Amino acid sequence: MTASLALVLAALLPVFGLVLVGVLLARWRILGGEDSLGLDRFVYYVALPAQLVVSVANTDIRNHFDGRALLAAALAYTLGLVGAWWSTTHLEAAQRGPVLNGVARPNGAFIGLPIIYLLAQGLPEVEGQALKTAYTVLLAGMVPCFNLGAVVAFTLPRHGFSFAGMLQSLAELPRNPIILGSIAGIILSLVRPGLLTGSVPGTMLDMLAAPAIPLALVLTGSHLDLAAIRAQPTLLATATFGKLLLLPALTWGLCLALGVKGPACAAAVVLMACPTAMASVSMARILAADHILMAALIATSTVAAPLTVLAWLLALR
Repeated sequence: MTASLALVLAALLPVFGLVLVGVLLARWRILGGEDSLGLDRFVYYVALPAQLVVSVANTDIRNHFDGRALLAAALAYTLGLVGAWWSTTHLEAAQRGPVLNGVARPNGAFIGLPIIYLLAQGLPEVEGQALKTAYTVLLAGMVPCFNLGAVVAFTLPRHGFSFAGMLQSLAELPRNPIILGSIAGIILSLVRPGLLTGSVPGTMLDMLAAPAIPLALVLTGSHLDLAAIRAQPTLLATATFGKLLLLPALTWGLCLALGVKGPACAAAVVLMACPTAMASVSMARILAADHILMAALIATSTVAAPLTVLAWLLALR
């Protein structure tokens, strides 16, 4: 992937600028808490899936999908969880799950997708389409891995491996809107790329998808608990270092070892270089883990991400 510093900055500044807008809106009590719940649901269940359908359906998957990139990301995620598990034996059970998720589970939809879309706008058309397709298909393939891994990470430290918990997580996958949107786009692309272009359903999907990226970013900022960063600074710094630097470095190394190059490699590295997923807080509450620590890990990685993602995008030039 070729990209200049100006192109990378043009992609990153709007992304984290809108996150900052969300932080300010929450501080001014315009967004946040229960007031944002409806918007969260709209973005997650409608706008982002529509964006994925539109993006994938308009590109030629047969020529852009690289299964080796999916393998590299899955291996990096698994190794990240294993490494975090063995390095957190000194922590209490309630803390280990959040740290495992903080190190390994990326915010690929709310942060990674906007970065990829804005970056693709500055690339030649063919290269930009290849990057978007590689990322969206990779995201669809990794969402099941992230969900299953999150359940294991939260339950294993407290109760050991839970077969019932794994079954429950598997049952949720067919209803996951990110997966469903990606699968719908894949099917449409395989039938014929651009099948919906100019049609009434295609126009409706375009309109639903339009607010997905800005709303996702603003809502991400509105949910950040920046005050939590002051708690346990050593643990937060170590986990953030693993999330934003070690995990994407491992992903890049696996891509090189598997012969993954170009947009597919960039998509895998950017996905794993994203800050920790916001959805981890709700899961931490449900599974009796330390949700305050989980929120602190998300805030720390999101605040640090602009610099580290910038470094990775420049390294991938």
